[in-house]
Amino acid sequence: MLLFAICTLGRGESLDESWFVKCTGMFIVCLALVPLLCEASQKVLDPFNPRNLFLFSFSLQFGFYPLVILAGGERLPLLNYAAESGIEKYYVYAQVLAVLGLISFLLGYSTRLAERMVRFLPSPRPLDIQRAKRSIWILFIVGYLGMAVFLLKQGGLREFLNNREIWRAEGIPGSGLFLISVDLWLPAAALLPMILLTKCNEPWRKTGRRLGFLCICLIPVLFLGFRSLIIIPVLQGVAVLHYRRKRISVSAFVWVAVLLSVFMTVYGVSRSVHGNASELLAAVGPQEALDYVFFRSPGTDLVATILSNHPDRHFEYGLKGAIESATIVIPRGVWPGKPVSWGERFTTTFFGDYLYMTGIVQEVYGGVNCTAIGYFYLQCGWISVVIGMFLLGMGVKTIYSYGVRFAGSNTAFLLFILLWPVPLIMVDAPQNAFNQIVIILCCAWLPLFYFVRQRN
Repeated sequence: MLLFAICTLGRGESLDESWFVKCTGMFIVCLALVPLLCEASQKVLDPFNPRNLFLFSFSLQFGFYPLVILAGGERLPLLNYAAESGIEKYYVYAQVLAVLGLISFLLGYSTRLAERMVRFLPSPRPLDIQRAKRSIWILFIVGYLGMAVFLLKQGGLREFLNNREIWRAEGIPGSGLFLISVDLWLPAAALLPMILLTKCNEPWRKTGRRLGFLCICLIPVLFLGFRSLIIIPVLQGVAVLHYRRKRISVSAFVWVAVLLSVFMTVYGVSRSVHGNASELLAAVGPQEALDYVFFRSPGTDLVATILSNHPDRHFEYGLKGAIESATIVIPRGVWPGKPVSWGERFTTTFFGDYLYMTGIVQEVYGGVNCTAIGYFYLQCGWISVVIGMFLLGMGVKTIYSYGVRFAGSNTAFLLFILLWPVPLIMVDAPQNAFNQIVIILCCAWLPLFYFVRQRN
C-alpha cells in the first residue's frame, strides 16, 4: 500500500485520496494492534507498558481520527478554519509519514540495542525509610505552600477560577517554580510512599490509605484545570500497585481507562459551563468525549496543515529545541530575554491567523500540539521522522526494561515511575516531553536520589 502510494504520487497520477487515507488509517490501527495481540497470545501482555500508551494515542491520531472525519465527523473549530485552505489534499502525504513513523517506532522498540542501553542508566540504590518519610512531608508542605503563594499572586482562589481559561491560554510568567511544586512535588510526595512501602502481601486497607493520600495531593492540581496533570499521577499510582502489589489484568485496565475517560470528558465540559449541573448533563455526549479525550491532537489534520504551509520555511533543525530543553529550568524572571517556547513558535506560525481572527490579539500564541510526526518532520523532513521515531522506540523500550528489571523500593524504580508517562506526552508534543524529562531529572529525581538513597 505504501509503495503503491509513493509510486503513484511520484508519477503524478490521480489517486483516490479518500480511499487511500481510509486504508492507511485502518493499516495504522492494525499495525498498532500486532504487538499487543502477539503478546496477548503468549500471555505476556503488560497493559502498563508505556509502549502501549504510545500506540493507543498514535492510532487515535492517525488511525481513528481520519476515519471519523472522512465519515462526516466534526472537526475542532481551529481545524475547520484550516480545512478551508484545502488541507485535505495533503492527507495522503500526512498518512504516509505516519505509517513510516509507526514502522520506525516499532523497529526501534524491537531492536536488542534498546535492552543494552539499560546498562548506561544509573544503578539502583535502596531507599532509606527514614529519609524518605522526611522527604514526603517536605514535598507535601512545600507543594501546598507553592499553591498558596500562586493563588495569592492571582488575587485569590475565586479570582483565579474566574480567569482560569484565560490563564490556561496565555500563561502566567514568573510562576514556573510554584507550578512545579504543585504538579511535580505534590504527586512525588504521594508516589514515594507507594514505591517505598507497597508490598505484595500487605492488606488492601494500607494500600487504600496511600491512594487516599494521592487524592489529597492532587487537590491543588484539580484547580489548575489541566486534565493531564490529574490523570497522569493517578495512572502512575496504579502502575506502582501493578508492579509492586498485584498485576492488574487487561480487562481491569480497560475499566480504569473507561472511568478516566468519563472523568476527563465531564471535567473538560465542566470548565466551559462553569460548573452548572443542568448545562453539564446536557453538554456531555459522544462528540464531547471525542473532542475532550480522544481527539485532543488530531494528527492527520495537524500534519496536513504543516505540509500545506511550506514547512521548508520553518525548519528548526533541532538546535532551538535542544537549547529550550537545556534551559527550561531557568526562570524567565532570571532571564528576561529567554526565547519563547517551541510550542508557541509552532502555534503562532501555523495557527496564529485563526487565533487572531477569534479576537485574541497577542504577539505569540500557544496551546496547539504538533504531534510527534509533525515535530520530527519540521526538523529535517521525512528522514528525521524515520530516525526520530526509531530512537523514540528505543527510548521507550530502554526505560520499560529498566523499570521492570529493577521494580522495587529503589531509586531505579522511582526514576521509571517518574518517566513512565513521558511517551504519552511524546505522541502529542515531543518538545514538551523533552522539557519534562529535564524538569523531572533536575527538580525531582536527582534531589531525591541523593537524599533518600541508603548510604551504605
